[in-house]
Amino acid sequence: MRLRTIPAAKGSKSLTFKANSTACLKVGELIYRAATDKAEFDKFAENPNLFLEQADIKPSQLADLTIKVVRDKKSVVHIVIPVVNERKGGLKKYLRELGFVTIMGCK
Repeated sequence: MRLRTIPAAKGSKSLTFKANSTACLKVGELIYRAATDKAEFDKFAENPNLFLEQADIKPSQLADLTIKVVRDKKSVVHIVIPVVNERKGGLKKYLRELGFVTIMGCK
C-alpha cells in the first residue's frame, strides 16, 4: 500500500491518504450508503470528516478542510469547480483529467 498525496494549489493544504483498491472500495461503500439511505446521507452531510476517517483518511489531513456534501437529483447535477492544480504533468494532462472526472461525476 502506498500513500497518495493530492497536491493543493498555492496557499492550500494537500490531502494524503492510503491509495489502494481497499481504500477506494471503502470510499465507494460510504458514498453508496449515503446515496441509498437518507439517514446515512444525513450523518455524512453533518460530519463528512468522520465518514472519510472510516476510509483510512487521517483526521490530521482533514483538520483544516471544510467539506461540503451535496446530493444530485434526477433534474439537478452538481459540477464542482476545483482549485486549479496543473503542477503534475502540465496543463493538457490536467485538462484531460478534469474533463474525465467531470463527465464521470455527472452520470
